[in-house]
Amino acid sequence: MAGNQLSGPIPSWLGNLTQLVGIYVGENQLNGSIPESLSKLTNLEDLSLYSNQLGGTVKFDMFFNMTILKYLDLGLNNLSLLSKQGKMNAASSKFGFLGLPRCN
Repeated sequence: MAGNQLSGPIPSWLGNLTQLVGIYVGENQLNGSIPESLSKLTNLEDLSLYSNQLGGTVKFDMFFNMTILKYLDLGLNNLSLLSKQGKMNAASSKFGFLGLPRCN
């Protein structure tokens, strides 16, 4: 639901919806951090959190637990990415699309 004026934090219980294959909530007013519980979404293929008001530090390695995730867009948020050395280089081969503009 891109651009539908959703607001507030991403609920951690979203990680319990393990059959989800796509989350599209770009261009909204979501705030807070990205919950690590999303790493339980192992059937997720697409995750778009583009252009919200999300902030904080994201442990980028959590996205490697999502083995079939091919599309990831975290751009235009106030996020800092933290990854174990060498893992960020592997990201280019894992993802068909990786959007990280304005991420630290």
